[in-house]
Amino acid sequence: MKPQVEARLRDSALHSAPSVRDQRLYRLGVTALLLFGAFAVRGMQARPATQWMNIYHVDEFTSITDVLQYLRDLQTGIPPLLSAIEVISQSAFDTVLWWVRYAYRGATVLMFVLPLYFVSVGKVNRLVCLSLSFLFVAATAQVALGNPEVYDVWFAIFAMGYFIASDASFRENAAPGRTHCAAFIAGTMLACLELTRPFIVFVVPFFIAYNLFHYSIHDRVHNRRRLTRRLIYFLLPLLLLSGGWHTKLWLLNDGQFNWSNHAGSNLAMAWQPVVDANALAGALEPEEPRRGAMRWTHLDTDVHLRNSQARQHAVFEGVIRNPKLATELLSEKVLHFMSVPTDMYQYQLRGPLITVYQWVGRFLFVGLLFLLVTNLVRVARDWQALFATEVVMTLYAAFVSFVSAIGGTDEEARFVIPVLPFLIVVADRIVTRFSRPTTATPAVTATTTNATL
Repeated sequence: MKPQVEARLRDSALHSAPSVRDQRLYRLGVTALLLFGAFAVRGMQARPATQWMNIYHVDEFTSITDVLQYLRDLQTGIPPLLSAIEVISQSAFDTVLWWVRYAYRGATVLMFVLPLYFVSVGKVNRLVCLSLSFLFVAATAQVALGNPEVYDVWFAIFAMGYFIASDASFRENAAPGRTHCAAFIAGTMLACLELTRPFIVFVVPFFIAYNLFHYSIHDRVHNRRRLTRRLIYFLLPLLLLSGGWHTKLWLLNDGQFNWSNHAGSNLAMAWQPVVDANALAGALEPEEPRRGAMRWTHLDTDVHLRNSQARQHAVFEGVIRNPKLATELLSEKVLHFMSVPTDMYQYQLRGPLITVYQWVGRFLFVGLLFLLVTNLVRVARDWQALFATEVVMTLYAAFVSFVSAIGGTDEEARFVIPVLPFLIVVADRIVTRFSRPTTATPAVTATTTNATL
């Protein structure tokens, strides 16, 4: 590929190199963020992913046999990787406290530190993004209490970790061992991401193309063997973890493709106004009985998969039958999500912090729309720009926001949380686009603009 074409794929910001004093101040700011975050999240404790919808409880798993049988049959909306960590910990150490309390708190803080990797070196960029990290970690510590699901923060960690590791694996002049290690981590993060939320499987092929495109830029002409190795290191964990789980579903769980058998049920709940309730009721089978008196409906079954598919079909039929109502409902849901809700069920938040959080979040969602439109125009002019990191991150943030908006109800407040780290990156890009560079130095890559934390 021609150098000038490659240069256009680099997400750049024109800023002078930071001084030693600026670097020290920035590191001090990041240190303060870590200390403040540790204080803000000190009372947080998550609900184990295994206890989603109160089908199972971690206390049930006392042996490796229990764990293996559970993983063999698991096909519902419980994130399999996170749940595996929990049930193995429970069976081996008789506790998951380290995971739902300490790891969860650490991940909540880390979620707002990782985006700083992509922040440009400009003083305004750093000040704005650091301020947002402080705001978001404080607000998340309050909002998440309404329904503290452990997978919300890990969803964001895996996504940001994938982009950071991928960026590191794209470096031209790094030692092969480092880029291969980074590629392996990127593949691992992508597999973990896919196994945390079921709709990510639909964008995994695009992410593979993104990595392959960048690897081919650097290696195709000069070293085809290095390209092959880097691609193998990237794909290996993805095939073992994500591919392995989907193979298990295909062989042992009635050919199920998506790892959750509950997606259609969520969709039907969110789109009730367009669903013909009477017709749907006639298509549903009786669900399996509860696993115990204190449990909810047993959803980890083939019956629930068929019922969920029937509900999904009913939603699609309703949208086709009443497109005007569907369009109104779609607009209402997207606008509600962009309003940055904070209430969940009876849990309602008020106060100055929440007000600032909501208005800043709304502004950044508008910024995300702006970047989405401008980047799509950029892609229309040059298709290769589709694989620029800024474009891919923008598309990902928009995709997650859209799916979360249309596929959920009553819990949008926590669905916003995994998008917040990407809104910090949005803020950086907005500041860069609307501020004049301090000097007309050549554009640099995203890798070199990132400050060392």
